[in-house]
Amino acid sequence: MSEDNRTRFSALSILAAFTLGFLCMGMIVLVVQNLNPQKSVALAPAFEESQSVTEISDSPSFSRRAQTLHLTPKPNPIRKVVVTSPPRPVPQDEIIPEPQPSLGIPIGAPTLPPPVPVAAPLIETLVLNQNPPTGSIIGRALLEGTAPMETPLPLDPNCGRLIKGPATTRHFVTSQNGDLADVFVIVTEGLRATDWPKPAKRALLRDVNCFFEPYISGAFVDQEIAIENGDPVLHNVHVIPNEGKESNFALLPKHSISFRLAASQLFVRLKCDVHPWEFAYITAVTHPFFAVTDKSGQFKLPPLPSGRYMVHAYHRKAGELSQEVEMNENESRSVEFRFHVPTENAPLFHNAAKRAIR
Repeated sequence: MSEDNRTRFSALSILAAFTLGFLCMGMIVLVVQNLNPQKSVALAPAFEESQSVTEISDSPSFSRRAQTLHLTPKPNPIRKVVVTSPPRPVPQDEIIPEPQPSLGIPIGAPTLPPPVPVAAPLIETLVLNQNPPTGSIIGRALLEGTAPMETPLPLDPNCGRLIKGPATTRHFVTSQNGDLADVFVIVTEGLRATDWPKPAKRALLRDVNCFFEPYISGAFVDQEIAIENGDPVLHNVHVIPNEGKESNFALLPKHSISFRLAASQLFVRLKCDVHPWEFAYITAVTHPFFAVTDKSGQFKLPPLPSGRYMVHAYHRKAGELSQEVEMNENESRSVEFRFHVPTENAPLFHNAAKRAIR
């Protein structure tokens, strides 16, 4: 055999041996897989992952023992989707009434009628003239523009102990929305009656923490006006009317004084000579159709019969305004008075203001 043939035969022998070895290894792998089969894992769909799932097995203890001994593969779990649904309505004929306790009513006795609902009580409204039907004038007062700064008060030691915080004058009492307090509102034209009965009760003011309260008020002509001193300090009441004589009263602690105004007049001044910052103003009138705006700028006049009326609004520093209001049967009307910050030396009230309140 030549050298070339011997080389070729050696290469073929090596290749045959390698191929035979590879085939033997593959057969060994197949035998091993058949003797120990692998379990397949099933993946649950994504939709079930988002639901409430419960696994159900016929015999959990038997399954665990069988898996331990490798007798049977683990059974695939049965996935039950729990769906919440509204309960089925029960037909009336399926409802079994619960036994009710005996009330001692004999059989055949007549049944009692159902209770009658009680109506809510009506809110009583003071009606000064019930014939013809009436309605009220309601409204508010506003101040347009920036009110001037109030002046700090020079409190003495006695009043300084009673007042908490800084004390100032009360020329323009306004809210953040511009609502204007202490506006005296009154009907000046359109009233049919000429003689209204004087109130039996007295008009009352109080001296509280070295201030007259209320600051602005109204009273009938010749009505008793009383002022009570609730402070532990001495005051006095100096009455300065627009018409008539002045009067002056000492107001001892926990005491009261009284006086009357003989004529209809606007903003009668009351002052305390002991405390020079202490003032109040009373308007004397001849009928009850007046009101004073509160801190929210609102007011409400007593009920009025149908007709056409002139309504005036007076403020000590902002002047006067007026509106004509027509009242219909059983209807209320709403009005609004918009005051402006007055310019210096501008007249506050017309000459007819004194006549308007009569």
